[in-house]
Amino acid sequence: MQETQFPNWFTTEFIMGLIGAITGIIGLIIHMFNFRRDKVSLALEEELICQHRITKDKAGSVPATAGTLIRVRVQVGNQGNWSTTVYDVQLSYLDYTSARERLKAGSIKIHAHESQILEHSFFIHGKQIAAPTIECDLTFYHTHGRKTWRIKSNIH
Repeated sequence: MQETQFPNWFTTEFIMGLIGAITGIIGLIIHMFNFRRDKVSLALEEELICQHRITKDKAGSVPATAGTLIRVRVQVGNQGNWSTTVYDVQLSYLDYTSARERLKAGSIKIHAHESQILEHSFFIHGKQIAAPTIECDLTFYHTHGRKTWRIKSNIH
């Protein structure tokens, strides 16, 4: 019977290294799968209020401080397994100009699998929007990125 000859490079160290590389790659794939599954995922659960109105002075003329006030109240849920903090909110409207403001009450923390009602008023200086409906993009900037939703504002 003839004895099997292995090449010189096929040693115990090579086999151990190969096993280590294979288990490392499998561990990386599992980690990447868990990361994609567990990441923060904000969802607009309910649009409670989105209204706009024109502001004027008492005499009804258009002062320098006139504009449009847009009030937004939404319920946002975190469907991921990590908490996140919403620290900034931006509203883009009509002609794609935007009003980006820090949240009045500071940042708002949304824990994993919970919902928060977020309310904010935006004042657009010098632009009076009298349309009955405005399409707006509402963007929340949070710890792990940003999320944008298209909402409609009705005149109040």
